[in-house]
Amino acid sequence: MRSPQGPKIIIGGGVSCDSLSVVRWLRQHNDIDIQLTNRSGYKIGDFFSCNKKPFNMESVQKYICSWKKEFNKKRIDHTPEYLSSESAPVNISCLAPEAKIVFVMRDPIMRLEKHLTAATTKQEPWSIALLQKFNQPGIMLKTLNSKPIPGTVSYGSEKALWEGIYSVHLDRYKNYISRDKMHYIIYERLREHPAQELKKLCDFLEISYTDKSRILFETKRTPIWTQIPKNTKSFLKDYYKKSVHSLREIMREDIPEWSY
Repeated sequence: MRSPQGPKIIIGGGVSCDSLSVVRWLRQHNDIDIQLTNRSGYKIGDFFSCNKKPFNMESVQKYICSWKKEFNKKRIDHTPEYLSSESAPVNISCLAPEAKIVFVMRDPIMRLEKHLTAATTKQEPWSIALLQKFNQPGIMLKTLNSKPIPGTVSYGSEKALWEGIYSVHLDRYKNYISRDKMHYIIYERLREHPAQELKKLCDFLEISYTDKSRILFETKRTPIWTQIPKNTKSFLKDYYKKSVHSLREIMREDIPEWSY
């Protein structure tokens, strides 16, 4: 009898980059098994981000066994949080060493606007604090130069900014995951050329391509996006510029969709 296996594919975000559209598309593929919930005591997307070191092996076994027993399918774990998680790279390398990882990345400033829109709609305190900082250049600069430290008052707003420093997050993965096991998707390119980008994804995942691009992006009623002031965008462009240049080197290609 074959033993259950963990995920072979991980969709790792990033936050507010619409990686869920890719998950929705893959869910319809006959060779893919995606779960939205898990009975192991970990929510899907929380497991590899867990900071418990070492993992409780009983929890690991429950996590693996809770997947559907369809051995001919490739299992997918997914969350936007994996990209920026400091613990996920080493946990994935230890517990799912054969897994292939997919990252979706949006223009960092557009990503921040979308993140803020979702957070302000929920009235999350950090989003209100960050919006106030946008009108105070001195405080804004201080925030931009701060790395998020869990447990601190300003953690939420600093982390929201830090999410868009993609190159730093990917550098962490490079220390544990080989390049041939990682695939990068630029969100704007995916929107503009879905079939082309999805074919590349299927080649990477070693599954057949099925043209379901027409349902990739569901249209939902969304609130008007939070607009970042122009003078603050100027600060942010400088803040993200170095990271975007480094990302080009990591991807080994240009990103003409972003102006940095």
